Amino acid sequence: MLPALALLLVSGFTRHDAQLPDTLAGRRMADLIATFNTKDYSKIEAMVVRNFAQTAFISTTKEDWVSGILESSKNLAPIAPDKILKSSEQSLVVKLKANTDLPVAIRIDLEDEQPFGILSARIGSPEDLNTSKLPRRFANWKELHDLAEDVRSTYKLPGLIVGYQNVGAKTKVSAAGLRNTQAQGLLLQSEDRMLVGSIGQTMTATLIARLVDLNKLSWDMTLGSVLPEVPMLDDYKKVTLEQLLSHQSGIPQEASVSLADVERLVSKIETPSKARMAYVKDVLTRAPNLVGVLSKRQANTDYVIAGVIAEKLIRQPYEHLMERYVFQPMKLTSMMIAPVGSQDQVGGDGQVIGHLLGDFGYTPFELRSEKSDWIMAPSGAGISSSLSDLIHFAGFHLRGISGDADILTAASYKKIHTAIDGSTEKLAGGWVIDASLEGQPCQWSAGTDGSFCAEITMWPKSGLIIAAAMNAGAARQPTPVRQAILAIRDHLTSAK
Repeated sequence: MLPALALLLVSGFTRHDAQLPDTLAGRRMADLIATFNTKDYSKIEAMVVRNFAQTAFISTTKEDWVSGILESSKNLAPIAPDKILKSSEQSLVVKLKANTDLPVAIRIDLEDEQPFGILSARIGSPEDLNTSKLPRRFANWKELHDLAEDVRSTYKLPGLIVGYQNVGAKTKVSAAGLRNTQAQGLLLQSEDRMLVGSIGQTMTATLIARLVDLNKLSWDMTLGSVLPEVPMLDDYKKVTLEQLLSHQSGIPQEASVSLADVERLVSKIETPSKARMAYVKDVLTRAPNLVGVLSKRQANTDYVIAGVIAEKLIRQPYEHLMERYVFQPMKLTSMMIAPVGSQDQVGGDGQVIGHLLGDFGYTPFELRSEKSDWIMAPSGAGISSSLSDLIHFAGFHLRGISGDADILTAASYKKIHTAIDGSTEKLAGGWVIDASLEGQPCQWSAGTDGSFCAEITMWPKSGLIIAAAMNAGAARQPTPVRQAILAIRDHLTSAK
């Protein structure tokens, strides 16, 4: 799930649009802006296919580009050219008129050979985009801490934690920066908890798989059979548990639960389980989406429903189920499910604080809704972990799909790491499956709540797991955590 830009919205503006240059870059920019203003997933996807270079999809998938542009459009559109800041055959930087009172620009960089497609498209401050170059590769480092500090300082992040493990070897983790930019003495520690966002979906999928292994659930059970008391559209009654975990249900997927939704649905509810059920009862009466549209790592609702099914059939809260069937058996002692700001949780006193990028750099973000975190917990809200535990968790999955199953059966590992036949996106169990990160097959999961960003990637063939997390929202692509992961991968590959 990619974050919306942290910008203050205002209403309207007077249009005196600047003229884009009559160059290939100008025409590609015009197409991007026109499509951006539609806020339409399918039109944005078609624009990306028309204009982007194939090499732009190496470190950032096509779906990520589409989702990122869509999320930004929801906050900034309508946009229009205000001033040309830089124009060349390969780069175009345009200051924008946009639905925000902060200065904002858009930059595209083209490849240097036919068909001169877009390599990178970025939205940010005019000064930053006018002087920056394509995302750099952090290649010249020897110690892990040096890499963490280099990436952190380059993007002026509050804090960054990076780590990796070759299966069978010791996990290495290092941190740089601060827990809180308003508390200079609180240095980020390598074992600090960080929010993992939608990576939590991989944990919910693990829970469901364990319960299937224990014959408490089955992959083919349907919503109509397990939630007969819940009013729902006929389209949803035949949706299976497997389809929920593979992002193929067609149920409307909410990127988040707004404060208005929380107030409307659960203002008088005092337990997480009842809050989740109230949300599920509401969403199952809504018209369906096209299967796969807006589902990529945004299938929050699917995972909330899966959590509710587990709660109902096992008769225990989701939080207790995760602790009993996943965290404890895997010895994941740092993993925690609790609303942001709770004791010992991120956002709490002395703990790591999330940050938003504003006019004066990254500032702490403390506006939270406890009940929103309750509702969306099975999709990753309020799930935090140390990076070493996150890597340890991924290790079970890497070994499981490589034939050394533990905690789950080999069949269950295969199930939650295999996309449904015929699906257009290779997604299953919260993981991006059969992806190729710069030419090397891997599986990865990423998450953000807008004020934290985390990603973990595993390469089954080489037995390598790399993760990174930052206490800041990701307002650029590729994200700093993705760049840190690639830098570690490149370093370890070149050292062989």
